[in-house]
Amino acid sequence: MAGQRTTNALLSRRRLERLIEGKPVVVLDGPGGYGKTTFGEQLVTGVEMAAARVRLAQPTDGAGLLDAIVRACRRAGLNDLANSIVGPADGGIDRLLGAMAQRSDPVVLMVDEAQLLGADGVQLLADLAADLPDRCRLVVAGRGVATRRFGRPGTVAVLDAGDLAFDAAEVAEVLGVAVSDAIVDAVVRATDGWPAAVVLAAANRISDPGWHPDTRTGGRRIVEVLLDQLLADLPDSTRGRLRELARFPLLDAAVIDHVGGVGAAVTLIDVGLPTQQFGRWSVLPDAIREGLVGSGAGAADPLAVRWVAFHYADSGELAAATSLLAGEGDTQGLAELLASRHWSELEALGLGTVRVLLELVGDTVVDHPEAMLNAVRAADRRDPVLKSSWATWAISMCSDGPVRRGLQAEIAIEAVRLGEIDGAEAGARAVLEAAESSERVTRGRALIALGMAHAFRTTPLELHRAEIAFDEAIANFALAGEVRWQAYALERTAYLVAWKRGAYARAAEQLEAAITLPRGQTRDRLTAISSYSEVLCALGRDDEARAAVQEALAVGRRWGDTLVIGFSAWALAWIATYREDVAATRDALRIVDDNPGPWLDQTAGHELLVDGALMMTMLGDLALRDHYMQRAAAHPHTNADLMALLEARVAVVEGDPVRAIQQVEALEGTAYADPGQLWQRSLWLAAAELRAGNTARAAELVRQSLYATEQLGLDDLPERFEARLVRLLEPVWPRTEERATKSVAHLTMLGDFALRRGGADCTPTQGHGATLVKLLALRGASPTEQLIDTLWPDADLVTGKARLRNLLSRIRTQCGEIIERRAEALALSDEVNVDVDDFERGAAEVFAADSQRRAGLARLVLDAHSRELLPTDAYEDWAASARERIKRRQLSLVDIVVDDAFERGDLDDAVRSLDAAIAIEPLEEGRYVRMCEALLVQGRRATAREVGERASTMLDELGLTPGPALRAVLQTV
Repeated sequence: MAGQRTTNALLSRRRLERLIEGKPVVVLDGPGGYGKTTFGEQLVTGVEMAAARVRLAQPTDGAGLLDAIVRACRRAGLNDLANSIVGPADGGIDRLLGAMAQRSDPVVLMVDEAQLLGADGVQLLADLAADLPDRCRLVVAGRGVATRRFGRPGTVAVLDAGDLAFDAAEVAEVLGVAVSDAIVDAVVRATDGWPAAVVLAAANRISDPGWHPDTRTGGRRIVEVLLDQLLADLPDSTRGRLRELARFPLLDAAVIDHVGGVGAAVTLIDVGLPTQQFGRWSVLPDAIREGLVGSGAGAADPLAVRWVAFHYADSGELAAATSLLAGEGDTQGLAELLASRHWSELEALGLGTVRVLLELVGDTVVDHPEAMLNAVRAADRRDPVLKSSWATWAISMCSDGPVRRGLQAEIAIEAVRLGEIDGAEAGARAVLEAAESSERVTRGRALIALGMAHAFRTTPLELHRAEIAFDEAIANFALAGEVRWQAYALERTAYLVAWKRGAYARAAEQLEAAITLPRGQTRDRLTAISSYSEVLCALGRDDEARAAVQEALAVGRRWGDTLVIGFSAWALAWIATYREDVAATRDALRIVDDNPGPWLDQTAGHELLVDGALMMTMLGDLALRDHYMQRAAAHPHTNADLMALLEARVAVVEGDPVRAIQQVEALEGTAYADPGQLWQRSLWLAAAELRAGNTARAAELVRQSLYATEQLGLDDLPERFEARLVRLLEPVWPRTEERATKSVAHLTMLGDFALRRGGADCTPTQGHGATLVKLLALRGASPTEQLIDTLWPDADLVTGKARLRNLLSRIRTQCGEIIERRAEALALSDEVNVDVDDFERGAAEVFAADSQRRAGLARLVLDAHSRELLPTDAYEDWAASARERIKRRQLSLVDIVVDDAFERGDLDDAVRSLDAAIAIEPLEEGRYVRMCEALLVQGRRATAREVGERASTMLDELGLTPGPALRAVLQTV
């Protein structure tokens, strides 16, 4: 055991550190055994940066490199960076660079065994090096990589074998303090400073203090000679077991016992072979492994190799498992492995890597068709072209049975996404007729395709059929434990059924259920928030909608994810449009144009352009409207029905009104004539009829529109969503005061103070009127004498009552009937919705939720309600207790999110959430400790020290001493 510690000790290499000082890109180039990985690890752990380590194990192309970086970032808890890369391989490095640049703290990325990169992989790494953000570092290690160009001139330090070789002082340090100069000189001569050989020489000295280097042996064979000397006294059977173990890159007790037999672990320690520990795994240096394997005869035991590969996969090391089987040429084992895993594991492996593996497996996959089905499912919503090509290939070689039906369900889903509705429905029905009830995932996927096909046709009967299909899909996915597809089915039924019907409250419930399912902070969750914000706007909760989608946009920017950025900005543009904020709408649309992604060239891109034209039509910006219309008409995925809807809306306010009437009426029965939007189409017809001079018909259509909104329970939809048309229809519109009494008022207290009714701002002016509304919102029904005492503490009761009457009159004039008398008390009307109440209800739901949904629900509530209560009234006594109560609830929600982030290994998310919590409440020691722990795991020791010192200073100012946990952290840093 003593020898083990000596040979594993990391040597301080200040000589090399001086050579690379100030260089953001470091290239370590040398043969095996020159300590590239060890020194690279010292560079990674010795700097104040979050670190991700990539070690390639097989020839890798550019897509495979991106996949490996994603896995490395996830292992390091850097999910922001991992999520930024996920998506099409094209632009992956650009997205990564963007995400690195967005971070407040730098990152170091190490790519080891870089000689395995193909030309496109080298180019991606060169692009990364050339545009590396300030303060970040890239370490590239491999054999023969110095000839490649990495980084800009003056930014790169290249260390070759001559630099990496140990000098005499370093050899002496490795051999130990008691060694003589003569032995040091002899080892230097024998090894030429080759680190692997020096380390083995030290191991020999430990096992045999009388050992002396054989100076006659030179060149690369020195390791083999030293190994022979180290293993000389072992029986042949023991040496054979050690050589077998050396074939495997990762060792743990299970691998050692299975391959080497019982007692092999003890032998490995007793021999003194140098190993390094990476998490649960022990690793022999490459030169030692090569020396051991090269000195033995015969091929590896294929059964043992396959057992170890499956053990790796079961232990979360699927990349190592596939590399091992690929390296041994076991294509049958590789196909079997891919077939045995869950599709999400292949998705995590990376589609680029999966593509290479499938090409390697080739026709062998016929014996394990589940591998192809897993690959097809992994590509869903990630790469539709790749998914379709894989599905076509797989189904051509797959006989009838569960796998073929699974593939047919995936093909049906892609068909409906491409607008091939009838074919998709026929394919889905064929699957459902043939699939057994036990084929829950396949049935659920076919039901998704069927539900989308029905929903596309829009009629009430078809929407009913769609709802049945989606509900059955949700049930199948829940039974199968497929959380992500369960969430997707909930999103589809919310947006394609409830939304189309105008059942916005139901849509909100379904989207909340989808968003809060346990899947972490993912792209799917963030894009679902965009749909959720649209539903919240329909319900009049646009402040919550804006807060939630702004949080999604911030995450998208951190990730550099153009899809999340685009969808979030798209939603923000609609929120601004409904408020008739032209500048904010243009700004949001500009964000989309400034962050183009592949999705813009797909169906969703056409929908965005049409929406942009609709927004500008509603806001009266005709030049920008024409710009978006032209782009929509030229889009490769132009949808005729959607263009017809746009052209009809434009015609309503300009051009021939008779033609406009015909165009609007022609929309009925098309895919975009949602039943829930009947009120809107009636309003369009009313505007066209009024322009045509048909006043009576226009008035009738307005009544029909308002009746439709009453049936939806949202009387003020026209004023909130079509304010310009409402003004145009003023000659036939009901009196404003009659409409206002029916409208729900939305009161914002968190972050800002604002009151909106029917899309109009009716916030009471600053002063006693605003204070009275705030008091009633926080206290509920309050006695008038108590209110008078708070508002006018120096006034007598008679004067106070007179002032209160005048104040209520002014509020009524400005805001409508938002305050009502209840005996000797005042209260806000039941028609006033208060965001504080929404937050309290949401928090109560979180605390009552089951453990599966609690974290997702907490995150959703914080997305919409994380701001401070009435920050402009921070020093008012009447707000103090409510402010403290809300702050405590917010902190409890943050703690739930932090616990979830730690459990998922998303340390960046945990650190950000803890930082936000500390900003809210800087006097609680425990969160500082947890933040330090996360930073230490990421290797950010200096930042952890800073956080610990902040906590210590805070406690000192309070006259308190740090607790045991904080003291332990301070000692560590």
